[in-house]
Amino acid sequence: GIDLLNDFPDSRCLAGYTGAAVQYSCRSDGTFVGTPPTCTRRVCTTVPTGVGVDTSSCNGALSGNTCTATCKSGYAASSATLTCGNDGEFDGSLQECTPLPCSMPGSLSNAALTHDCSGKTHTQTCTVQCADGYDGSPSSASATCNAPNLEVSEPTCTGKPCTDNIPSGKG
Repeated sequence: GIDLLNDFPDSRCLAGYTGAAVQYSCRSDGTFVGTPPTCTRRVCTTVPTGVGVDTSSCNGALSGNTCTATCKSGYAASSATLTCGNDGEFDGSLQECTPLPCSMPGSLSNAALTHDCSGKTHTQTCTVQCADGYDGSPSSASATCNAPNLEVSEPTCTGKPCTDNIPSGKG
């Protein structure tokens, strides 16, 4: 990557390469004297980031290289191609990765449980607890959406015994 013709008597690296410019001299016999510069391809060091975006294939990209940004597991799948430019910066736009929703396990429809887990998406948390009239140890548990599954250890809830205001009948 050296440009001699356009930069004489300076010689510098072509676009997309780095290295110090050097001076050449022209002898009376028409030959050049000097040492060419050592040119290395630019590395794009600032990899773009975004929520749920995986740009690991872009690490260490050199000028002119392309890489693919994809959505991580748990996010709506799409991809974008990025190019490491001659200036050491990536060209291209990152896509938006949308968190996927979690499905509710059937066990959460148990009348002994209440929860705020409906509509949760990847990485969001919620609470599952014993419903009114039920006791448990523990009485509540935290759940995490790891799309498409809701990861939860439900509390074991048992009905409270009726001890107050017991009706008494005549007869």
